[in-house]
Amino acid sequence: MPQLRTLDLSHNELSFLPDDCSVLSHVHTLNLVGNPIVDVSRVLTGLRVMASLRRLQLTVRCAADEEALVQALPSLTTFNGVLLDGAASTSHLNGSGEATAFAGWTPEDAAAATQLFAATTADAELPPPHDEYVDYLRRVEMHVTCLVAAEADPLQQEGEVLKAHRLLLEFCFKVLARQVARHSAADGEKVAATLAHSMDLLDRYDGLWRRMAKERNATVDLMKADMRRAIHEIETLMSLPAAPAGPRAAARHADASGLSAAAPPKGSSAVGAAGRVTPQRSARSTGARTPSSRAKGYASSCTTPGRSVGTPRLASPQTRARKTLSFKQLKELVEDIYASKSKYDLKCRESHLPRETMEQHMYTYFNQRFGLKDLTVEWATAVMEGVKRYAPEDNDIAVFGRILRNEVDEEFRFVQCKVRETIRELLRAFLDRQNPLKSSQDVAALVEKAVQGGLREAEWEYIVGYMYNTEDAAALTSLIRKQLYFLFPTRKVTSAKSLKSATAPLLPYVDFIRFLLNFQLAGHERFLKPFVKLFRKYDADQDGIINGSDFRSIALALDTKRTERQVEDMLRHIDPLGSQIITFSECVSFFSEDLFRMQAN
Repeated sequence: MPQLRTLDLSHNELSFLPDDCSVLSHVHTLNLVGNPIVDVSRVLTGLRVMASLRRLQLTVRCAADEEALVQALPSLTTFNGVLLDGAASTSHLNGSGEATAFAGWTPEDAAAATQLFAATTADAELPPPHDEYVDYLRRVEMHVTCLVAAEADPLQQEGEVLKAHRLLLEFCFKVLARQVARHSAADGEKVAATLAHSMDLLDRYDGLWRRMAKERNATVDLMKADMRRAIHEIETLMSLPAAPAGPRAAARHADASGLSAAAPPKGSSAVGAAGRVTPQRSARSTGARTPSSRAKGYASSCTTPGRSVGTPRLASPQTRARKTLSFKQLKELVEDIYASKSKYDLKCRESHLPRETMEQHMYTYFNQRFGLKDLTVEWATAVMEGVKRYAPEDNDIAVFGRILRNEVDEEFRFVQCKVRETIRELLRAFLDRQNPLKSSQDVAALVEKAVQGGLREAEWEYIVGYMYNTEDAAALTSLIRKQLYFLFPTRKVTSAKSLKSATAPLLPYVDFIRFLLNFQLAGHERFLKPFVKLFRKYDADQDGIINGSDFRSIALALDTKRTERQVEDMLRHIDPLGSQIITFSECVSFFSEDLFRMQAN
């Protein structure tokens, strides 16, 4: 298995490994967590044979077993997520080989911050603002304690503690700047400018790790969902009867199992009669490109199963009243298409077929549902018109439309789902902090009341300040205040001060969600804009699909230092079957590091 680099055998009831694991000699990362391996000697021999093994995850009984593994496998660089660099390799592990829980904000953290303040104000001509500092420290401690308690991830908890240290550092730095300004206004301005630049860098770094955490969580959630769907599909397939003999019966059996009998849209693959996967030829395979209408191209290639020659045809969409979808119908269809696309992607992976774009699968979905090309085109047209009509009102519809047009990647919809969950969790954490004497049930009731009614300014400001850096938070706050002014013009809200009064209007929760989702979408579009422009340069027919030659050109355009061999390795990784069908979403995921580098530059 020369292409296998990562192998996950966790929770598989394995009690040993074969002595000869030379077939896995190219495996770089191995996960054996959750297996009943009571004696590490039963896996050591096999692990020693795996010459390329660098990262290992394995549940061990005690520190002695862990030490034996580390000594027996000197080529390991990471064991159970911890770098092996001498004594530090085991300092963060408990007896079961798992990372210990993060302690949160400790008295040592407070002492270190106080020591910094004392050093900053030593030998000052004026008395230091000790009372002001003590009050600020107390509020920071309360804030970080609530945030750490609301987080289950130790890495996220540590990030919150580091952010608290950053706030205290900024306070001390400002005190120092005031002291310097008393002697020299120019020097004071220099110190203040240095402080502003340093805090800006820290804010940007804070935003970076938060984005990384969100993307990691979205990927993990997607993998879990894929696993659940795979298990369900396997159980369903195992319960199906054997395929009957005969070509017509076999075709009916294929339809019953969810595979369309109709010719797939451009870019899909067909399975030959002998069972061999044969990618469908397209204009790009010969170098020719002919832009065409998706609806027209699909209607000309669709078949109509089950219709005899003498059966009268249905009237074409042009001779009937044009179908119009309500908002509720469109939302339900979008969710159904998303669910169908996930299942279809799984079947394509199992059958070693290339992925479809979301636009292609929309036609596949309606063809499987109706089996008539006229109805397929009619419903697809209705969806596209509905997207144009409702996209300005609903973020989910807007995201779906941009995915159809290959302006954002398919995986971005999972990021938006995570944003919704994060907003609700932050609201719960804020209300829990504001009501320390209330039970969890009472806090949940307060959350539901805010969701159904609206958010106070302190609540939505806390959520915005937590989720975004200073610049983005300020922009969002300004937009929200303007929206409140238009929603409640009779309140005559003209300033931030009046908004903080007891009569300040509540911000409807649904409007707040829409603000943040639209802000997230706009930011992601800006992030992808250079790559979208580059991708469309090579995707001449604008169908969201490129071939191997186009992929090479894009890879070299993103990094001119890449060698031809590196590009070929990348192509084999993204298109291992040589289908010459690579989608926009696959490219966005594959070139993610290049895109971040483009944004940084």
